[in-house]
Amino acid sequence: MTLATPAVDAPRRSPFLPVLRLLRPRAEVRRAGGRTGVPWAVLLLVLASWTSFLLIDERDEFAVDHPLYIHFPDFSERPWRIVPNLVVTPLVNTQPDQIVLVTALLLGFGIPVERRLGSKVVLGVFWGATAMAAVLGAGALHVLYPLFPDVHAFSEGGWYRVFNGGSAGGFGLMGAMAATSRFTAVWVALYCLWEPSFWLVVTQDFTAVLHVTAFFTGLGAAGVVLRRRTVCAAGPGGVRSAPVAARRGEPGGGQGGAERR
Repeated sequence: MTLATPAVDAPRRSPFLPVLRLLRPRAEVRRAGGRTGVPWAVLLLVLASWTSFLLIDERDEFAVDHPLYIHFPDFSERPWRIVPNLVVTPLVNTQPDQIVLVTALLLGFGIPVERRLGSKVVLGVFWGATAMAAVLGAGALHVLYPLFPDVHAFSEGGWYRVFNGGSAGGFGLMGAMAATSRFTAVWVALYCLWEPSFWLVVTQDFTAVLHVTAFFTGLGAAGVVLRRRTVCAAGPGGVRSAPVAARRGEPGGGQGGAERR
């Protein structure tokens, strides 16, 4: 007599599994080891952003003389204002939708980058991507506005208004997170779908140029950091150096390991 084997239901898969897979880091990042502890750099950026939002009145988009805002004609007319603006202005968030977006970018992408590449990289990408976006954006606007003065994105949406906030730095961190992900191309495609859609529906100004510049700056900077750390960990000839191997308990690590010739 044959006993029937009871049917076993297959385990149910979480609907969030595809999203979680997109967040998985590259193999090089996993081999380098993640950071533990409090992501203090991201939390400090969030704290500073919310402090400015609570203390500073909502921005007047045409307050070109305000010392806390970036005004692109200043790059050629009042260049002494640029360095202080690039240091302080990324932390000045004055609108509700702006602070929500910046907070989501910092927590959603800044924390993974800090876990994978460290606090210094987070701070460097945040301010570096912002500075690159501002400098290249100013250069582009100085060329485009005289050629197309009637285009809204270059005139009222660019030349005559001011800019502030950490969204450019946040998108730079999104690019950095994409560089450390196993699915870099997917993240780049998602961003390239998001930014034009957001521009068409919401902004329709020069902000999109700044965000795109910052995203690809973060993508490139994190890629360079990751490649340099991979080379340093591998050592000569593509094999991990003895100190790295010793920390991981691999053969050839420490004083008793065989010397590679």
